[in-house]
Amino acid sequence: MARPNPIRRDHSAPDLARTALELARAGVPVLPLRHGKVPFGNCRACAGRPPACGGRPNMKTAGPCQCPAVCHGWASATTDPAVITSQAWTLAWRLAVAVAYHPAGAGLTVVDLDNPPAVEWARHTLPATRTVPTTRGEHWIYRGTMPSANQVRPGVDIKSRMAYARWLGPGTGTMADLPSAVRALVAADRPPRATTPTPASPEAPDTTPTGPTELTEPHPATADLRERPNRRL
Repeated sequence: MARPNPIRRDHSAPDLARTALELARAGVPVLPLRHGKVPFGNCRACAGRPPACGGRPNMKTAGPCQCPAVCHGWASATTDPAVITSQAWTLAWRLAVAVAYHPAGAGLTVVDLDNPPAVEWARHTLPATRTVPTTRGEHWIYRGTMPSANQVRPGVDIKSRMAYARWLGPGTGTMADLPSAVRALVAADRPPRATTPTPASPEAPDTTPTGPTELTEPHPATADLRERPNRRL
């Protein structure tokens, strides 16, 4: 019987785990990616119907999952070294091909440009920021978080909340704040939400928020690194 071809890895398991720990110490929530550069599948308990941990694996709604395995896609990302070096995760690192991170967990948004035309569009449209080369294009990383969305325009994905991005190194350039031009891409991609008008009450006080609530933590790969408490998202 012919032997199966070995899985090609970007780095060895110890290298991947070491990279994950370094990122975690800098406050970046990390997770391993398996062959195909996608998260590991859920265990039987977490994949049950209904799942024992809420709305995972797609995390439409969060649940009280305490599973020690690398389940739940992006939501398994953690900065806890005890989790990253646990037995369950050590087994995953042996099969992993890459390290990923949860951008919003580090206060970031990644504009994933999948091909040269998309990169050229960004260079003419978006403010310069930290960039990371990818296999087919570039990641443009901005400070701030927002909803994630795929294919907001040809060859462009937005990865921030409820998403993961592959770690390909710190990149180059000075990181900029998340611009309105990137936020507008997702706003234009979503149909307007239907609302039912309600009568205004003259006695009711106005409690509408008056300021932004976005996270603005710096990227951990920049010069102004800040240590943050370990957490599991």
